[in-house]
Amino acid sequence: MSNALRPYQRNAANEIMALLMRRRSPCFVLPTRGGKTRVMTEVTGTVTGAAGWRVGFFVHRVELLKQASAALTRASIAHGVIAPGSGVTSHRVHVASIDTILTRLRAGCAETARWLASLDLACLDEAHHAVAGKWLALANALAKALLLGVTATPYRSDGQGLGDVFSDAVRGPTMRRLMQDGWLADFGVVAPPTKLNLSDLSVRGRGDFTADQLRVLLDNPDFIRAPVRAYGRFAPGQSCVVFCGGVLHAQHTAEAFRRAGWRAISIDGDTPPAERAAALEGLADGTVQVVTSCDLISEGTDLPEVGAAILARPTKSTQLFMQQAGRPLTPHGDKGRALIIDLVRNTMAHGMVDAERPWTLEGGVKGLERQVEGTIRCPTCWRVVGAGDAGRCCPECRNPYPARTAVIQPGSNAFVSVGALAIDDIRRLPLMRVVEHIGSRRDAEIVAKVLKISDRSWVDRVVEQRRAA
Repeated sequence: MSNALRPYQRNAANEIMALLMRRRSPCFVLPTRGGKTRVMTEVTGTVTGAAGWRVGFFVHRVELLKQASAALTRASIAHGVIAPGSGVTSHRVHVASIDTILTRLRAGCAETARWLASLDLACLDEAHHAVAGKWLALANALAKALLLGVTATPYRSDGQGLGDVFSDAVRGPTMRRLMQDGWLADFGVVAPPTKLNLSDLSVRGRGDFTADQLRVLLDNPDFIRAPVRAYGRFAPGQSCVVFCGGVLHAQHTAEAFRRAGWRAISIDGDTPPAERAAALEGLADGTVQVVTSCDLISEGTDLPEVGAAILARPTKSTQLFMQQAGRPLTPHGDKGRALIIDLVRNTMAHGMVDAERPWTLEGGVKGLERQVEGTIRCPTCWRVVGAGDAGRCCPECRNPYPARTAVIQPGSNAFVSVGALAIDDIRRLPLMRVVEHIGSRRDAEIVAKVLKISDRSWVDRVVEQRRAA
């Protein structure tokens, strides 16, 4: 693989350097798999060579630490690694685990404090975390360093902006542009129906679904079989990652894959590093077909051989959706079009992964990143496309869309369901068919609202009818 910068990476590196020379702290935004780390290493090589700066790369997971170190090595940049069991060296550049740094600071480690105070530039990977507690603690420990953040998703579900940490935004090409130019793989989305009812899930303080409720909802035999069925139908034998709603859910899902004859492994934060590395290497060499996980491989993990991703964990976070759906988009060999299998309506809730999303470094506007065009799901083959690309026929099966096919607008309604019916099903199906799925007064109220039934007695009549059935 060539280590030369792509044209858009060169432009970004130049823009970042111009800002750094003006003592600014930029945030570089580039879609998932676009090569953000490569731009950071280019900037690092420039400032250490020309100006003799001292640079720290800060990451929050061991996989990201290894990838950053490997990227610096490919760029022939000598560096040290600060992690459990290793400390500050004489190198001008270090890759550091933020948890290790903060642990040592709290323990009063003078060497760590001196090193932080000596830095001229602090590079923050996955910079959408920069306003979180431990990252702010790191920033407060930096005496003079400028900041360079990189992220694919410069928005947070809590609406908090990144402008308190970064001074300027450097914007790379859009995901669609990178696909058109061949830097990212094209993709398709399929969203087969499940019996999952997401309507009653609570939302926690940070704006996403409550973890305990997710575990109860997802870790049940009926839903655990859904990824296995979908994989066998849409992506049999492909290298695939499955994003689950909890550690046990991931483990039970991997067991279900193995019972069906597929080579599957589950990994989580407690999996020994060597086993985690072996599982991901197995995806690359074909000895493993499916890896299931809860969050561990959502951010930053480089998996070019992966051709399919199964979304088995609903999320209100557009940032998390983008990270997960972007995992299979790295072009590699002859793998062709990537496939996203969405079992939890995340695409309908957030829009297509390649939609161009408005964003700003300023905070205070929740949901701005979901201000994108809606989606349409084919009722025949379950293919999902952006409404602007839909036409009159499904681009996959070529069947005409029924006249009542609904455009699903991104937002919370995408997670509302009545039994096994999503919002688009309620709008598309005859009312008699919809009524068959009503199991509670709330279901009836949802149907009345979606279909704009103005007769106030309709809900009472339907509830009595269903009780008598």
